[in-house]
Amino acid sequence: SSAALLLTGSSSNTVTRSHMQGASYYGAYLHTDASYNSITLSTMISSSNSGLYITGNDSNTVTGSYMQGTGGLYLDTDARNSTISLSTMIATSLNGLYAFGAASNTVTRSYMAASTGRSAYLEGSSYNTISYSTLTSGTRQMQIEGSSWNTVTQSYMQGNSGVLIIAASINNTIEDSLMYGSTNYGFWLQSSSSNTVRRSTMWGQSRGAILNYAVSDYNTIELSTMIGAVNYGIQFSTALSNTVTRSYMQGGTRGVLLDDNSFFNSIDLSTMISAGNYGLQIDNASSNTVTRSHMEGNTYGAYLSLLG
Repeated sequence: SSAALLLTGSSSNTVTRSHMQGASYYGAYLHTDASYNSITLSTMISSSNSGLYITGNDSNTVTGSYMQGTGGLYLDTDARNSTISLSTMIATSLNGLYAFGAASNTVTRSYMAASTGRSAYLEGSSYNTISYSTLTSGTRQMQIEGSSWNTVTQSYMQGNSGVLIIAASINNTIEDSLMYGSTNYGFWLQSSSSNTVRRSTMWGQSRGAILNYAVSDYNTIELSTMIGAVNYGIQFSTALSNTVTRSYMQGGTRGVLLDDNSFFNSIDLSTMISAGNYGLQIDNASSNTVTRSHMEGNTYGAYLSLLG
């Protein structure tokens, strides 16, 4: 068998108060067309793969359960409309939660952890929701890659960095959440567009937040706090037409740094503070707008240089 529990083409089954352990494969495997099944108050463990693997099916439910393996939970291609609640996903080497080509799934009131991988990794996945959950990683972060229309709300994300959004990810939303990077950044957005962060805190040892590369455009951060203990509250680097509004940015050397040909960005109704140098520095960046904001630094409130 490929797993301690294997369901394929089987629907509307219930597994409860059970222990499933796969020595060489998955603890539990919900295969093609295994839909509307329920696993509750159970343990799924694998020593060499994911605790639970779901693919090609619809509307399965996991409640009050524990998943552990090299990966915790793997939602693979065409895993749709499943709900994971009040559960724990632990990865010994890969990702606590990995969604690849998965859509419209919900993880709520759950814990995802990885010792060396990502707490959660959404790749090529859309319309998924993570809510009221805690995500931790020993060495990496939560990652959204090439994925769209996902939502993270009321959650805590912690690792060497908090959250990374990359590779043409669009229209994702993070709200009412805390992103904490113990050594790097709280939030890093790269080569992605039209994403939104609202009512959230981004804390990083280096940067609170960074918007990076030319196709990082039309993203919005609002009603949020960005703190970079050593460097910047937020850095715009080759970023275009992004908006920060009603937010607080504080950094060790700059509250905000706009540099490296960042154009047409807007900061409004916000506070930029640095105990080191500048509240705001604009360096080699043009056509940006700062309005109705407070800038305060130990050297200057605002400093413009080169093409600024």
